Amino acid sequence: MKLNSLLSICFSAVLLLTSSCKEKEKEVALDGYTISGKIKGLETGWVKLSRPIYLFDEEKIVLDSTKIVNGRFSFNGKVNYDDFVILNFTDEKLSSRLFLENSAINIDLDVADAEKANGYIKPKISGSKGQDLYERLNARLDSIKNLKKYDAFKGFRSQVIKAKQNKDNLELQEQVKARMLALETLENEQEQELKALRVQFIKDYPNSAVPIYLLGISFSEVM
Repeated sequence: MKLNSLLSICFSAVLLLTSSCKEKEKEVALDGYTISGKIKGLETGWVKLSRPIYLFDEEKIVLDSTKIVNGRFSFNGKVNYDDFVILNFTDEKLSSRLFLENSAINIDLDVADAEKANGYIKPKISGSKGQDLYERLNARLDSIKNLKKYDAFKGFRSQVIKAKQNKDNLELQEQVKARMLALETLENEQEQELKALRVQFIKDYPNSAVPIYLLGISFSEVM
């Protein structure tokens, strides 16, 4: 009986010790961040982790850099607050971005998804609550932009760009100006809807860092 009691006590102690170790592992994991990345189509090279540049006269602040080996890379560190960061790949022709926080973050990228205009690759990210919130809000903003009543805006941006590239084409310039005037009321309506969503988002998540970066340069929209 005494032997059974002793074995039971020892077994319980082992369970408590194992549980304690697991809790400590969790604490260590939450004490900093790890970024585990995969990039398809880029087997070797370098990747830099830096803060975004919002103003033209700002200097880039590189937080860390690491090698890409067999299409994989990783970063480890600690931040005092959630931060929006940029990933710049070899020769800075390719980039991506994410919300950095003290957690285990996984990011998957594919060079084939890079935008032709700027080399930006939309990432697939897990492990970042800030990123989840950011993507959720962007999806809601897109749902407004994609309402059927705003179909008139589709293709207009490319027409504006074409007009800027062909300043001597007076007929095209006049067409763009006329369309801008015709869409002005509808554009104001869309802006008000987007503004209302952003303001509500700030009220719903007052302690999140996401609104700071989402509003950022366009802060005047909610003033």
